[in-house]
This record gives sequence, structure tokens and C-alpha cells, in this order.
Amino acid sequence: MDPEMQGRIKHLRNARHRSMHWMMKEAIRQFVEREEQWEAYQSMCHDTFFIVYNASWPWWSAMRLVIIILMVFGQRIEV
Repeated sequence: MDPEMQGRIKHLRNARHRSMHWMMKEAIRQFVEREEQWEAYQSMCHDTFFIVYNASWPWWSAMRLVIIILMVFGQRIEV
């Protein structure tokens, strides 16, 4: 690890009154949570694509895919 990063960590550690061990555990915990969320998102996207792709009506399956994508990214759908 470069000296600049070590200094930044030391500053945060002192500001929060935490040990280096705590800082490492917290970093690992946050990393694992982010990766688990990413895995869940990818799984949801894969499952959604599988359902849409295997639908019997091609036009409706494409429309469902658009609706799901808009829902995932938080866009409002007005009919």
C-alpha cells in the first residue's frame, strides 16, 4: 500500500477513534455487502431476462422487458 493511502487510513482511524483491525474488518464487511447486492441484482436481471425471453408473444415479451428495465432504474411509466 502506498504511503498516501496509509496516511489517509491513519487520519480516518484517528478521527473515528478506531483500531486498524476495525478499519480492515469494516472495509471487508462493506465490500462483501456490495458484492452480495451486485450478485442479487445480476441474478434478478438474469431471471427477468429468462422469463421475458421465454414468453410466447415476442411483442409482449419485449414490452415487458422495457417495463422491467424502467422499473429497475426508477423511471416513471405513464400510460
